[in-house]
Amino acid sequence: MPGQDALIAEVDALAPQIAARTTEIEAGRRIPADLVRTLKAIGVFRMVVPVERGGLGFDQRQVCDALAALARLEGAVGWVSLIATAGAMAMGQLPRAAFDRIYADGPDVASAGASAPTGEADIVDGGCRVTGRWALASGCDHADWMFGSCLIRQAGATVMREGGAEPLVRMVFLPAPRWRIEDTWRAHGLKGSGSHHVALEDALVPLEQTVDFATAKPEVAGSLYRRFALRLLPTHHAAFAVGMAEGALDDLANLAKTLGRRALNDSVLAHYALGRAEAGVRAARAALQSQAEADATDAADDRLAELAGLVRRAQTAAWATEVGLEAIETCYRLAGSAAVLDSCPLQRRLRDMRAAGQHLWAQLRHYAPAGALRLGHPAVNPATA
Repeated sequence: MPGQDALIAEVDALAPQIAARTTEIEAGRRIPADLVRTLKAIGVFRMVVPVERGGLGFDQRQVCDALAALARLEGAVGWVSLIATAGAMAMGQLPRAAFDRIYADGPDVASAGASAPTGEADIVDGGCRVTGRWALASGCDHADWMFGSCLIRQAGATVMREGGAEPLVRMVFLPAPRWRIEDTWRAHGLKGSGSHHVALEDALVPLEQTVDFATAKPEVAGSLYRRFALRLLPTHHAAFAVGMAEGALDDLANLAKTLGRRALNDSVLAHYALGRAEAGVRAARAALQSQAEADATDAADDRLAELAGLVRRAQTAAWATEVGLEAIETCYRLAGSAAVLDSCPLQRRLRDMRAAGQHLWAQLRHYAPAGALRLGHPAVNPATA
């Protein structure tokens, strides 16, 4: 996989530069603009864009490997790359005309936004009028395009889906300058992700720049431009968790060399704890690879609409996050008093992983639908279970 290997090699080469700028990233509460340009240049934002459009055309296995490498590098860098990949997959669900408009200047489009339907879109001539405010729009400071989900309204009333069981929701897309960014991101973890609120006020959005994921039929060919492709996202969170845990193992090994810690280097108890943590991370890496392979098969066979697959992806994400957090906590404890310093990467790893574990797709409650499925209960959507 030459494209994947080349990207990961470029990511790995950034390690010294990123390590030297972690304080700047956290203090600025965003990824610096020049670093965003570097991420664009090496291809991070074009991973899922088709090759014929100038992208890398990665499948699910390649995306997961790349996201793990980025998270291994640094938490906020991995996180905004994960969110931008989700945005690129969402934009691949749009009609061809809207997709062509977004990518008119090339494949390196950074995106940010939120999927919670906290906006309202009133249908009017020429499209819809959108007003709303969306939280946790990671990467909004450097986005080229942004998105937010909206309840659809017509003639003053909320439009319901066929059957009337739930409201109709569409995601809207507009160039980043059309959105207002509210400086709200002050958090204990993932500080550099720039996850501010974003807002629109009576913005006219062409209907072709909106999408209902339940009925979308992608018009642009691509490995991850398929019906229900966003149901692959839980596995991306598993990749983030694996990369973060692998990075913590690296951090501890580097710390031991730097400090010459005999208590760590010569302690059988420390060896045991580290060996156990590493075994868990290796198992999580194997589970990630297995899940990504299954995802790639499901995508190729047009089975992403099946809820059983989504249940298993959410289960994998929850477990990888749990194992990853446990490994990072072990490394933090083994580092002793050095771990509490702002200069130590392990305290950032721990804060970032705890913050990431609060995301919808990383929560432990996803074990329940998987257990119920194993006992013969019908599959349910774990996002709403």
